[in-house]
Amino acid sequence: MDSAILRRTSGLCPACRREVTADVRQNGNEICLTKHCPEHGSVSDPLAQGDDYKDLEDYYFSLMGSNSGKKSGRAILQVTFKCNMACRVCFLGDFKKHLIDFEPTLQEIEDAVKESDCRSYTISGAEATCREDLFEIIRILKRRKKIVGLITNGVKLADPDYAKQLKESGVDEVTVQFSGFDSKAEKLLRGSDSISVKLQALENLKELRIPAYINMLVAKGINEEQMVPVLSRVIKDGFIKMVNFSGILFLGEAEGFPRKHYIMPDDMLRVIEEQTGGKIQRKNAYLLKKIELAVSSFMNKKSCLYSFVSLIVKSGDGYEAIDRFLDLEGIEPHLDRYRAIYLCNPFLARMYLALMGLPIMIFHVKRFLILKELFLTATSHLFGGNLLSRASRFIYLIFSVECDPHRMDRAIHDNCPQRFMLFFEQVGEQFVRRSRPIESTTWLLWK
Repeated sequence: MDSAILRRTSGLCPACRREVTADVRQNGNEICLTKHCPEHGSVSDPLAQGDDYKDLEDYYFSLMGSNSGKKSGRAILQVTFKCNMACRVCFLGDFKKHLIDFEPTLQEIEDAVKESDCRSYTISGAEATCREDLFEIIRILKRRKKIVGLITNGVKLADPDYAKQLKESGVDEVTVQFSGFDSKAEKLLRGSDSISVKLQALENLKELRIPAYINMLVAKGINEEQMVPVLSRVIKDGFIKMVNFSGILFLGEAEGFPRKHYIMPDDMLRVIEEQTGGKIQRKNAYLLKKIELAVSSFMNKKSCLYSFVSLIVKSGDGYEAIDRFLDLEGIEPHLDRYRAIYLCNPFLARMYLALMGLPIMIFHVKRFLILKELFLTATSHLFGGNLLSRASRFIYLIFSVECDPHRMDRAIHDNCPQRFMLFFEQVGEQFVRRSRPIESTTWLLWK
């Protein structure tokens, strides 16, 4: 069957990392990103299955096609390239060796934050807790009234005293990297079985009431069957409000991983729908994505097509799907109307959403107890609040991947809502230290 080209763009050749012409094409039910390298030929990587993904792409580029003036979201503050684990899927790879001494000083961090208009920061590294002055970095950010998150492997947080110091420093939220409860999969992905350590870290965070969420790395054929056990643990625990199911990145240490482990959000949504017997539905995540895109365009913010959210509502010892509370399919025609107006006049579209958004939501509410949750969620998005710091019956399930040489699509990448703050730059094959940070979303993609 001949493939139909849906959109032309540019991407990366996975072999040489040069930016080359590319296109998104449909072959039967499968939609792929195909890159064309003059040296290494054409290579295709799957994005999704089904016409609904093609329709969502159209909706996305109607609202995000021009990223001029759109704002980025949270900044990722890269504070160290040291690590206390040896993960087999570390996307930093050899960068850690070259940049091990490229740590910004406290003064450089303070100057960078002082000059930035960003309200939310995620402190990252290789492993940020390897910085002995991490608590002071957090205090610097808090003195500037910033929302501060930390992403960590959880090793040091398994120590209650360390977790207590973290709490006292003022951190707002903590992401713990996780791979599920299968020791074999954990060793294959992380290089060692650290499940008990991570669970202890989460228990300490719960004890100290530090808002936390899980970033579960997913690799097809290795641990995708662990998605529902992790979700079940989160529901039973009642503390964690967000789980990010994140597809493996074929960068750094993972470049040599077999391609059969490649997974996209559409794949993960299909897996969890099957594993939950249709309770969590892929179509709801697609409809919620349209709502998120409408809100992002209204607020003039960037958004990524490779990230989907599904909402579930905690109910007793279990959960209910969001469509039990909200008629998502009834809202969809209003989203399409917003898109049609936006294409003609973005200002009038924003007026339409401002005036009609709340009445539309109220009209399509099935159970009114959800209104409070929707209001708190909306205000958190509008005013930059921390979703995880308040009591809520919502549990956010995110299905996402980041760009790597196989899935980097320039048109989507340019709308990336996150930005790295780097205190170095690459000049040829050399790395040069900088006292002022460079903001970048692309540095890991090129050799």
